[in-house]
Amino acid sequence: MTHQSYRLVSLDGVRGVAAVVVLLHHAALIVPSLASVYHPGAPSTGLAGILAYTPLHLAWAGGEAVFLFFILSGLVLALPATRREIEWARYYPSRLIRLYLPVIAAIAFTVLTIVIVSRDGQSASQWLEVHPKSYTAVGIIADATLLDGVSGTVTPLWSLKWEVLFSILLPVYVAVAKRINPALVMAGSLVLLALGSTVQSGVLMYLPMFAIGVALAHGWSRISRWAEAVNGSRIGWMAWGGMLIVSATLALSTWMLNPLRLGIGALTLPLIVVGVVGLILVAAFSPLAQWILSSRPFVWLGTLSFSLYLTHEPIVVAFGYLLPTHPKLAALFAVCCAFPLAWLFHKLVEKPSHRLAQQIAGREAPVLRRDPRNETLARQPKP
Repeated sequence: MTHQSYRLVSLDGVRGVAAVVVLLHHAALIVPSLASVYHPGAPSTGLAGILAYTPLHLAWAGGEAVFLFFILSGLVLALPATRREIEWARYYPSRLIRLYLPVIAAIAFTVLTIVIVSRDGQSASQWLEVHPKSYTAVGIIADATLLDGVSGTVTPLWSLKWEVLFSILLPVYVAVAKRINPALVMAGSLVLLALGSTVQSGVLMYLPMFAIGVALAHGWSRISRWAEAVNGSRIGWMAWGGMLIVSATLALSTWMLNPLRLGIGALTLPLIVVGVVGLILVAAFSPLAQWILSSRPFVWLGTLSFSLYLTHEPIVVAFGYLLPTHPKLAALFAVCCAFPLAWLFHKLVEKPSHRLAQQIAGREAPVLRRDPRNETLARQPKP
């Protein structure tokens, strides 16, 4: 049997945008006034307040961007299972190599940055101060294995713990999704999210996000027919525009609703996830969003997204300690340097590991592109 994977090019683009958002998030946290909004007594006025409690926060909403990664992982990993049987014996080594080889290389890169730029100096940023000053052997082992927690030296690795756990449990997710209506899976997942945010359980807060992505995959054909009906109507562009505004507002629930003291508490996380799902659907099916996100710059960002996600934070931290009295300049330099270094990491590490993973899986992955002439999915070779 020929193995295939199924993706929408615009979703690669939105993944690239999310990776840039995480980069901007961490770069912003070098600046003390911006870092302080994530701590008690956060400012509600001035530039920091404007950037935190208005739609502008969407540009550096790092946590929300990671939730998008989780949901997208559930979607893109489960989509092939809706079209064919997966050979799990090939899937597991392929997937784990795809994740672990870049992670190990990212750990080595972080060690190199700490050797070059010491973290022993003082910093005005609360965020920089919580980073370990050195990378211990125990921390390296924890980060390289991922499953038993991470050291905090490279904070983006916390999300890889959940990515690996989901990847291992994918057959369970797929089996459940095949037997339960996708709408019920989504509703149940939102209930678990509310419970998890109340008791602060990582299992209940993050694993249901992948379940929502898997449910989307199993309802994708029905969603596609609904989207085609919207696109065929006269007010399609208005519907997508309204959905974008509502989804962005919900995705920023923490920043735009909580300051109003509405007492929504445990509902905040489910609202954020609903908003993120809406943004994914807009990216996948809105003709304008798809045209933008499928353009060459956004596809390039999507290709680079995993490497950028793994390597950017050590760069940001290094510049934060290099220029402790000029945090805004440090943030600017970090953002500028992150892209070429991510490109180099992609060429030297991620691309070879991806190629090895594909060889183990015994497949070449085509891409599903939406054909603008007839709004159907046309299979094309991956560029």
